[in-house]
Amino acid sequence: MDFQRKRTFTEKKDSISKLPENILPLNCAVRTSILSRQWINMWKPLWIYTTIIDFNEEFTTNLKKTDYVQAVHQLLQLHTLDKVKKFRMFFSPGDRYSFDLIEWIEFVKVKGVGELVLDLSGSVRHSDSTDDDDIRWGMNKFRMPNSLFSCLSISSLDLTWCILKPPHDFNGFKALRSVALYGVTINGVQLSEIICGSPLLEDLTMSYCDSLKSVKIDHNQLMRLTLESCFDVEEMEIRTPNLKNLQYKGQVCDKPIFNDVSSINEATLLLTHDKLDYELHLWQNFLTKLSHVSSLYVKVTSTYPGHVDDVLLHIWS
Repeated sequence: MDFQRKRTFTEKKDSISKLPENILPLNCAVRTSILSRQWINMWKPLWIYTTIIDFNEEFTTNLKKTDYVQAVHQLLQLHTLDKVKKFRMFFSPGDRYSFDLIEWIEFVKVKGVGELVLDLSGSVRHSDSTDDDDIRWGMNKFRMPNSLFSCLSISSLDLTWCILKPPHDFNGFKALRSVALYGVTINGVQLSEIICGSPLLEDLTMSYCDSLKSVKIDHNQLMRLTLESCFDVEEMEIRTPNLKNLQYKGQVCDKPIFNDVSSINEATLLLTHDKLDYELHLWQNFLTKLSHVSSLYVKVTSTYPGHVDDVLLHIWS
């Protein structure tokens, strides 16, 4: 009887270890792991061999914040592989858990993560979150530690609601191909440092990024550029000879300079202005350069008080 029980248990462990790497039942694993060390050992074979670590929305909402932090520490300690392909997390650390997040980013560095997704906005709420908590955590953006900028293995970086400031000794992300920044505090100089230090960069998305007044992009490999609702932008200077797709939604900035855009084949420009005599002619030179594209959509909307204007300038495909 004892032998039969042992064999059954072993077979269950073997079946867990053979699960595909993209199937990671975190919610079940966490509920059991924070209750029993026996169950931790039961899930250990799965964690040892997984290369995709995804603390998804369901994982977050099912746990209190303290249990979440405890569970993440437990699960990451179980992982023994040298390499992780993807690491995704939804977590708003506030001041209390900032050092825990720094430790988890160090894990990302040590494991040579290729795809990193960190949503720190608090949009995914824990089971014990209150409205006051969400307001308090949402007000404080987490500043990314210097260790992030030495994660040389990252090929895809997706960050939400944080402060991004490269250290003085930053040497670039040599493997980086895709960057998406949502609600990230970054200035023009810091953005240029990241872009110039990423020679393989092909896809750049920036949305609701404050403190960004100047956007200067000089990159030969960039193929897709999206700038959306970055309301502080006052000037843009773009030189991207291989750019295929351009998406811009925001204010009519005073100094738009686009050099060498002959490769663009799809562009969407949703422009807004809050002046009665806005300087749209500053964009005319750029529009003439887009006469060759296969799909173009340009729309200008006025938000000037008492002057509602909604003008569709160009559309063809």
